[in-house]
Amino acid sequence: MSRTTLILLMVLIVIIIGGGLYFWLTKTPINILGNKNANTAVTTNTNTAVVSNVNSTLQVTNSPVEVKGTNAMTGKVTVGGVELTLNSYAKVDTINGVPADKGQTYLLIYFDAVAPASVSAVNQALIADAHLLVGDVTYKLLALKVASTLVNNDRGSLQFMVPTTAQNTKLEIGTGASAQRVTLP
Repeated sequence: MSRTTLILLMVLIVIIIGGGLYFWLTKTPINILGNKNANTAVTTNTNTAVVSNVNSTLQVTNSPVEVKGTNAMTGKVTVGGVELTLNSYAKVDTINGVPADKGQTYLLIYFDAVAPASVSAVNQALIADAHLLVGDVTYKLLALKVASTLVNNDRGSLQFMVPTTAQNTKLEIGTGASAQRVTLP
């Protein structure tokens, strides 16, 4: 073996051993199921969270403020085999710090929470079928929130962006003869 090959081989061995030591010393511990020390506490800024390996039932919580729009409305639509009760709507210029386009406003239509088992079906059906009609123009759904009954005072919402002067507004679920329409007051 030549001297150059021997030096390169030694450098390679040092790099491999050094890398192995680095990863060994900086590794994060892995908790294995059934380990008596599997429950751990994580502390961040004096807030403690306990992680447990035990399955538990979901508990109903309360939203501090009832979620609803500024304008009352009534309407019912059936989506994904679940009846949704539309209860209010609101027009706002900004959502989460994002302003609406010039000459446009956000329109939020709120509906009552649904059973936890129905959330997925309602979510998929609304994404596929919900749109807004303003006169003869159709507006696509921008965002969707389906609320579960696990949080009291929460509401689901459909978010659209429409012209500020929009009138004769209808929510439409589906298309053709089977379409369901609810007129906003």
